[in-house]
Amino acid sequence: MDVNIPIATAVLAPDVSHASAPPLERQGSFSGPVLHSRIRGGPLMTEEAEALLRDANFPKGLKDVVGRATQVFHMRFFVLDNSGSMNAGDGSKIVGTKSRSCSRWCELGESMRFHADLLHRMGAPAEFRLLNPPRGHGLAQVIHVGNEASHDAGLTQLFSVLETSPQGRTPLVQQIYEVRRELEENADEIMA
Repeated sequence: MDVNIPIATAVLAPDVSHASAPPLERQGSFSGPVLHSRIRGGPLMTEEAEALLRDANFPKGLKDVVGRATQVFHMRFFVLDNSGSMNAGDGSKIVGTKSRSCSRWCELGESMRFHADLLHRMGAPAEFRLLNPPRGHGLAQVIHVGNEASHDAGLTQLFSVLETSPQGRTPLVQQIYEVRRELEENADEIMA
């Protein structure tokens, strides 16, 4: 098996120019240095990233896959559901060696903190998009992590957003269209 073959291929959806959405409050910008890793030559399995995966008990094979995937996929998009339904208490999180009940939002937050921290440590660019504007003054709905432009600011902003309470509807399609638009606008840079 050739390990250099991507495990996913982006396919453009039909034209959705009739779709409209209000402008999003953004932290950072997608173009330019946002796509570029902070580490010259691309994202790397740094000692800091290795330590995070080791502490999370990732086996060596899975650590290797994580490292290779960041080389193949130069940008990651996370669409986070921060609608009111995320207040439901049917989530769970690991505390020590035990599973504890929590809200769906808490469960999602634990996962996103881990991913954002890992991507930040690797210098692997990612965009985190919330379905609804977060509660709180100055909190962005779109946050970039793991790139030259964000440094620690994106990570700090995302962690602050994950401390807010979810509210509102579930406008998922709107965010998917926004990701598509960003990919189309930056296709030359992404494919370079």
